Amino acid sequence: MTAVKALTSLSLLWFLLVCVPVVWCFDEGNTTTTTTPKPDEGVVGKLQALIASMMDKISPDLTRKLLTAEVSSTCSIGLLKLVGAIRRTEPWALRLIDAMGKYPTGLLQATKTDLGAFDECLETVVHDSFGHEVTRAQYCNLDMRISKGSSFVETTFAAMKMVYPNLYRFKEHITDLRLPPVRLGICVTNDCNEQELQELINKMVPPALNLKVSNCVTNVPAPLTNGQMAIIITLAVLAAFLVIGTATDVYIRSKPEYKATCGILVRCLTAFSLISNTKVLLQVVKDKSSDAYTLRFFHGLRFFSLTWIVLGHCYGAVSPTWSRMLNNLLMAERRSSLVVPAAYIAVDTFFFLRHVTSFTNAFLMCYTVSRQKKPAIVVFIFAVIRRFIRTMVPVFFVLMCMYLLPVLTSGPDAKAYFEKFYDEMNRLWLDILLQVQNYRTKAFSILVHLWYLAVDFQYFLVSLPIAIILKNHRRWAIGVFVLLSIVSCSLSAWQISGTHNTPFVIVITESMSILEDTLNDYYFLPFYHGVCYFSGCIAFYLLQSFRDVKLSKIVESLIWIVALVAGAGCVFNKEPWYRHRQPTTEVGEVCMAFFDRVLWSVFLTWTTLACATGRGGYINKFLSWNAFVPLSRLTFGVYLIHAPFIILYLHISRERILFSHFSLVSLSFAILLWSYCLTYLMFVLCEAPTAQLDKLIFMGAGRNERRPKLPLQNGSQHDKTCVVPKESAQKDQASIDLESGNKNNNNCNGRSIVGQSVTYHL
Repeated sequence: MTAVKALTSLSLLWFLLVCVPVVWCFDEGNTTTTTTPKPDEGVVGKLQALIASMMDKISPDLTRKLLTAEVSSTCSIGLLKLVGAIRRTEPWALRLIDAMGKYPTGLLQATKTDLGAFDECLETVVHDSFGHEVTRAQYCNLDMRISKGSSFVETTFAAMKMVYPNLYRFKEHITDLRLPPVRLGICVTNDCNEQELQELINKMVPPALNLKVSNCVTNVPAPLTNGQMAIIITLAVLAAFLVIGTATDVYIRSKPEYKATCGILVRCLTAFSLISNTKVLLQVVKDKSSDAYTLRFFHGLRFFSLTWIVLGHCYGAVSPTWSRMLNNLLMAERRSSLVVPAAYIAVDTFFFLRHVTSFTNAFLMCYTVSRQKKPAIVVFIFAVIRRFIRTMVPVFFVLMCMYLLPVLTSGPDAKAYFEKFYDEMNRLWLDILLQVQNYRTKAFSILVHLWYLAVDFQYFLVSLPIAIILKNHRRWAIGVFVLLSIVSCSLSAWQISGTHNTPFVIVITESMSILEDTLNDYYFLPFYHGVCYFSGCIAFYLLQSFRDVKLSKIVESLIWIVALVAGAGCVFNKEPWYRHRQPTTEVGEVCMAFFDRVLWSVFLTWTTLACATGRGGYINKFLSWNAFVPLSRLTFGVYLIHAPFIILYLHISRERILFSHFSLVSLSFAILLWSYCLTYLMFVLCEAPTAQLDKLIFMGAGRNERRPKLPLQNGSQHDKTCVVPKESAQKDQASIDLESGNKNNNNCNGRSIVGQSVTYHL
């Protein structure tokens, strides 16, 4: 009986709260019962009366302030027109009100934005009876910054700490200018420009309330700039070459007798062949006796490292679009969530893997130079030039295409994205070209991820001469690289000594200055990553003799345990820094800075040695899955594209996105899929043709059709390095390519340097 009474009470309450207001909205004087409903006229009248009464209550003081605002006559007339339209509840005025952001609901859970209705606002255009435009709406961002010491901070934090008691540790975040402000999307007529709207806001609000109008846009398309037209023409030319090259390739394939007589022009055209380049991308090594077959596990490691990096960048993207950012702090309390920010060490995996693969060719080149009559400096210069070309051409292709983004997309904060990108390109284009941008790149920028390319190239310039000098002394080479690893770890530990920087990247800190300084002055510099890079060199040298080392199953298991513990330690040893500002002494922080990447290098080195010598078991089989091969070859392009794509996605988002594991993992999958699709287009239009033309320039246009093609880690097609003893070359013996695993005929085509005992093709 009690339950029935309670249910009856709830039903009555629902009727009072829901049904009565609905009934009130209809005309009270209309009591006639009829089967044909009549249009309601009472709702509009009541709404007009309500709006009129609210406008009549506006303070005369405020009216006088608005009249003193320094705005143009067009703006003043437009405001009067807007006020009159709102009083009359004209449809276009109602659209402006409806499209305007009201209040960022969930502010006490760190939801800082109400974007409004971006498209509804921009679609509001009023024409007269002759079709002439009378009024057009524009969308602007209204940002509110909270000053330090404001009572708003104390009040807000007192309400938020009910969910997260340790919130006062992060009190500085709410007033930090590097973090997104409280933002509303406002929709007004375009009679007033951005500066005039700011002037009106300044007159309306007290000085203590810091409001700023920014990024006002309409749906009127901007005309193409000369640069954008040049880029479109360039892409059209590349697309034409793609079609012509593919057609030429199809014709040659149908006429096998023409293959051997192809001239340089035909080979330049077929370098753009969609069919050939796609086959190179999908090519899988089948020769089980080759080193390339043995090292297939690198493909799996590359792919999962890239996936980890993309996931980490999705979680770490700073944007006002996120809702319930309080989840970010709650996630950091859970140990399992530490896997996500540990994605920073996945970049060190890239250093290790990229260099193992690259250094194999570099070592063979150095070994060959010792037996050449040609100067070793020639080989060094050619290697550096080719690496520079193969890296920079795809980078600037991506940057070139980014200039077309204003033509292709729009969004509530897209204008800020484009302006920031233009500013970074104006400041950093020469640094990017010279591979030194890691010394000038700042955290939270659009092109921040390009620091990796600069550090990788700088270490390449260091490691290659060492390999040349110590070409005949493997143990000395290992010793030198071990010494360089110790020096780099020591320098990185010294860098954080006496500073507020953390020994590794901690993404949630009490102050944004700690994270920013750690990235700019520590993480982006070469010393932090030196041990992982040089460990790739050491692993290659150790691999030469480790195949013959006999280990019992017990010893192998123990080493696997040590390696896995070292790797897991690098992921989870950061937990104390998420709970306390200084969980250890300064000596402890210096030790952590020294040994953190050493442990990760131990894990990577043993994984490489074990999998390459048949001791990897199911781990090796899984990482060597053929499906990872094409995905791995496109990792370079995906790395270039994914970071700007994430930031663009958040800037053009029309709605808020819940900051949760499900939303962010789903976003990372979407970013990966988009990035791989765009990378494939970049591969067939730019990366693969660049590799083919690079080969024609530096290797000559000889009988290359007899040479098997080598798909590199970036997906580019490249001729395999051919290194054979001179005596073997005279006997027409075949050499084994270390990357592809295919047998090369010793009379490899192209330019060659014949030395005392080997033949090497640049």
